[in-house]
Amino acid sequence: MNQRFSLAAAALILIGAAVALWWSDRQPGTTPATTPIAVSQAAASETPAAEPPAPAQSFTLAISWHPAFCEQKPNLSECRGQASSDFEASNLTLHGLWPEDEYCGVSDSLVATDSANRWNQLPEPKLSNATWRELATAMPGVEDNLHRHEWVFHGTCSGASAETYFKRSLDLLDAVNASPVRDLLSRNIGKHVSRNQIRAAFDAAFGDGAGRKVRVDCDQDGDRTLISELRINLYGEAMGDATFADLIHSGRNAGAGCNGGIVDRVGRQ
Repeated sequence: MNQRFSLAAAALILIGAAVALWWSDRQPGTTPATTPIAVSQAAASETPAAEPPAPAQSFTLAISWHPAFCEQKPNLSECRGQASSDFEASNLTLHGLWPEDEYCGVSDSLVATDSANRWNQLPEPKLSNATWRELATAMPGVEDNLHRHEWVFHGTCSGASAETYFKRSLDLLDAVNASPVRDLLSRNIGKHVSRNQIRAAFDAAFGDGAGRKVRVDCDQDGDRTLISELRINLYGEAMGDATFADLIHSGRNAGAGCNGGIVDRVGRQ
């Protein structure tokens, strides 16, 4: 009798424990012990990967008169041994194509490396041989790893691959160098050219109003004021097939910059 009672009592205790566990598992705010792990794994698998930035629309095309730049930085590799037959002696060169944002998807360590001007430690952008050859001519700064800086700082925010970003940058530079703008500068090497003349050349090349989108920057070299760079505001599908004329007409008006200056001759003056 006592043995049967003890067995029955034990059975009731086990049944009660099972019911209690079943009940607690179904109360609000309670979950089985294994559930957090399962939920965490599911959430991780459903978290979308970081997406590349959407194609940028607003850009500044910065193109340089390289001899003037080298008056300020004569010890850079790109500035040593220049000759009058070099591309940069009579053409505008590529500084960069700048979206409004910076360092898109770039690690903190690379940002720190770039900010410290250790450009030789930045990764090499993936470019075709043809684009690399063209870039090495049109952007003398590749000798000092300018292209690595431009890609990390600006190109990563273009919404395009490095190949497309640099190829389109070169296309836009070519449009200016094939226009009366380049002719104006190359015909007046050693002479003064005004901001109004440069803006008028843009109007002649790309239509009325284009010149208002251009800022002329100058550097002081002793008692000489040198034209150093043109910064051109563009808007539209710059990474697509939009023409330079369409992009510049859609761009916002630029600040005045300097009034004009001397178009510097290659080599130290």
